Amino acid sequence: MSSHPLFPLDSPPTRVHRLEHTQAHTILDGRLYLSPALAAMDEEALRGDGITHVLNTAKDVPTQQFESIKVLHLQIYDSPEQILPFEQAACFIAESLAKGGKCLVHCVAGQSRSASVVIYFLMTQGYSLKETFSYVKERKPDIRLNFGFASQLEDSERRLHGGKSTLDMTEYKVDSLLEILEGSGKSREDVRETLRCFQGNAELALGALLD
Repeated sequence: MSSHPLFPLDSPPTRVHRLEHTQAHTILDGRLYLSPALAAMDEEALRGDGITHVLNTAKDVPTQQFESIKVLHLQIYDSPEQILPFEQAACFIAESLAKGGKCLVHCVAGQSRSASVVIYFLMTQGYSLKETFSYVKERKPDIRLNFGFASQLEDSERRLHGGKSTLDMTEYKVDSLLEILEGSGKSREDVRETLRCFQGNAELALGALLD
């Protein structure tokens, strides 16, 4: 992995203590955490682990307001059509870390919406999509991005760093499409081949598979 003066990705994970029962995972050593919604509802645990900022990325999870903890609620659906407010999320995370704070990012399960914005934030720090995706998945193995978010991350990498995307997100797109097509009789190979025909554009592939 690349090194970065502010946010190196090579340090061992720091355990959360009070938040451990909520399945919160350390992303940046003692500073940035990724979790399901349960973690953001436990005020005592948040304070016990020194969380100063909470980023709620789920439209369907009510925001919990706590004294002395700054909260931002982004109204995001876990839908492939949802455009992720990457810049707003990244600015909130960056602001919290620049102030020496600790930021917890969550959605419902901590697998798609929140994982996507955390990956994007790390890309803004100079890392590639391949590096950040592998790193976040190593720290939280159950992340699973929907195909729309995967495509947006690929596009964001091209915009941030130029050139081609460093990570082929095909299998994540295939998994997401298969969920939508459940009961249709379409096989993984059917979906993969259709996706290939549309050069990785999952939206066009879905339209063809539903036709």
